[in-house]
Amino acid sequence: ERYGFKYDHALCLNNLATVYSNLGQTALAFDCLEKSLALSKEMKNKKRIASAYLNLGAVYSKQSFHDRALECYEQSLALAIELNAKEIMSSCYANIGILNKIKGNVVEAIKFQEKAITIDEETGNKYGRNINLLNIGNCYMEKRDTLKALYYQHLALLNCASIDDKSGVASALYNISNLYKNDKVNRVGIGYARKSFEKANELGLLKGKRNAALYLYRNYFELGEIDS
Repeated sequence: ERYGFKYDHALCLNNLATVYSNLGQTALAFDCLEKSLALSKEMKNKKRIASAYLNLGAVYSKQSFHDRALECYEQSLALAIELNAKEIMSSCYANIGILNKIKGNVVEAIKFQEKAITIDEETGNKYGRNINLLNIGNCYMEKRDTLKALYYQHLALLNCASIDDKSGVASALYNISNLYKNDKVNRVGIGYARKSFEKANELGLLKGKRNAALYLYRNYFELGEIDS
C-alpha cells in the first residue's frame, strides 16, 4: 500500500507513547504522539488522527493539563463521530466525563459516562462498560446520592465478577466500603474493604492495597479496635 509503512510507523509511535506515559516519561510520550499525529495527517488517515488526539488527551490529563486534554478529546470525538468509530467515541465520552467530574460538573460527567455505556453495550465492550459504571457510581458519590451510588457500584461489582475482572471487583468493593463509611455503617464497610484488600493483594495492586488498608485502619481506630 502507498502509506503502508507510514501507517505502521504511526501505530507503533502511538503504542510506544502509551508505554512511555505509563513509565512516567512524559516528554518522550508527547514526542511520539506528535510524530504519530503528523504522520497520520500526512496520510489523511482520520482514524489514526483521532487515535493520536485521544492518546494526547490521556497524557495531558495525566499531567493535570485538563483544558488541553479536553481540546484533544473533543477533536478526537468529532472525527470518531464522522467515521462512526464507536470504540474511540466511547473512550472520548468516558474521558470527557472524567474531566467534567474533576472540574465539578458532576451532572455533565454522568451524561457523558452514560453515552459511553450505551456504546459499550452496543459493541459488547464489557470491560469498558464496567469502568464507566464505576465512574458513574463515583459521580453519584460526589453528589452524596448514596442510594444511586450504591446501585451503580453493586451493578459494576456484579458485572466485573461475571467476566472475572478482578481489578474491577477490587475497585467496586473499595468504593462500596467508602459509601458505607460515609453513612457511618462502619462494620459493613469494613467487610467490603477487607474483600477489596484481598483482591488487590491477589493481583499485586499496590495502590488498591494501600487504600483498603488505610480505610481499615481508620475504621478500626474509630471503633476502638485498632489491633484488628
